[in-house]
Amino acid sequence: MSTFVRERMELNDGEYPHDEVRKNDEFKESKYNAQYICKSPNPIRFMKNILKREKAIDFAHLQKDALEIVKKDGFKTQFTNILIDEFQDTDPMQMELFEYLMKQAKSFTVVGDINQSIYGFRGSNINPFTYLAKYHKDKFEFKSLTTNYRSTHEIIDVSEDFIKHQRPVESALGKAQCGRDVK
Repeated sequence: MSTFVRERMELNDGEYPHDEVRKNDEFKESKYNAQYICKSPNPIRFMKNILKREKAIDFAHLQKDALEIVKKDGFKTQFTNILIDEFQDTDPMQMELFEYLMKQAKSFTVVGDINQSIYGFRGSNINPFTYLAKYHKDKFEFKSLTTNYRSTHEIIDVSEDFIKHQRPVESALGKAQCGRDVK
């Protein structure tokens, strides 16, 4: 138990000092004392303080900083051919970053599986492939790769039966097959 809490309890006949703990700013800011606070500590404040103290950056801020850099007037990328893998998991901030890079790239390729899209948990409200088809169809040639060389026919058939009712309407894929091309 912290010295702060122990001292207050001794002064108050063993009663836990709820109000004093909540009002003590130094106590609230300490990640080690968070267990003594009767409400959940502010994790965002703790995270920001830790990042600042350690002179570190997390992934979300790295993306934000990158976006700010490409938005600056006169920004020029050295990369002319850009490839993005796992495109189905693109979030809105990444899509905005890609928009700026697309303006300067000679070629821009995205690869992903629309049927594995899990982008929603990060705040995206539109499938990134649908977005490209809607706003950049003149810049992209869409190809569906329906041959699966990793799995057996049995695995493909079972998984197809399981997911076919969940497949997005905009999915260009028919039934995936194993080791042979689909016409």
